[in-house]
Amino acid sequence: MSGFYIVLTVILILVIVIQISKVSDYVSILRGKEKAQQTSNKVNAGLMLASLVIGFIGVYWCNEHLKGYLLPKAAAIQGEAIDHLIFVTLIVTGIVFIVTHIMLFVFAYMYRSRPGHTASYLPRHSPKNDKLEITWTSATLLVLLVLIVMGLQEWSKITGPAPDDARIMEVTGKQFNWMFRYPGQDGALGVKNYNLIDPAASNPLG
Repeated sequence: MSGFYIVLTVILILVIVIQISKVSDYVSILRGKEKAQQTSNKVNAGLMLASLVIGFIGVYWCNEHLKGYLLPKAAAIQGEAIDHLIFVTLIVTGIVFIVTHIMLFVFAYMYRSRPGHTASYLPRHSPKNDKLEITWTSATLLVLLVLIVMGLQEWSKITGPAPDDARIMEVTGKQFNWMFRYPGQDGALGVKNYNLIDPAASNPLG
């Protein structure tokens, strides 16, 4: 029973705190709604710039401390090609990420509501800058097209016909590793027999 009263007391305290905060907001509004709004805008604008700086510091820290886990050294030529595509994509998208986020947070600070700087209202069917929209849409399309073409070229090399000097090998996939079987001197793989499977004798494939 005492636990019920404790919970009830905590809830009542929370309700009182919330009500006091609401009363404080109402008093500040009554004393000067416009001044309170300007102060709030200034604080929020400053927090936006702080978020930009802290965010970029976090991105840099993660890149420096975790880059070894993102792209480990490739074990094949095909892996190197895929890593190159990932690197190019990260460069392109990284530039767009940095530029757009700087504009987003800086504009939120520069164009905050303050005395003498009232935001203009644009009707729903206001004239648009068609040239600007066509430009950034075309630029985005062109960049994505280049990335797609590069990806398709590498994909066709990986999945295309093997070169004439390619070696025949057999790969058996397991849950956490791979088993490779290479041909003998005659260039052919040996015959398999499931009856001969014996992991204890180092013959897991038969």
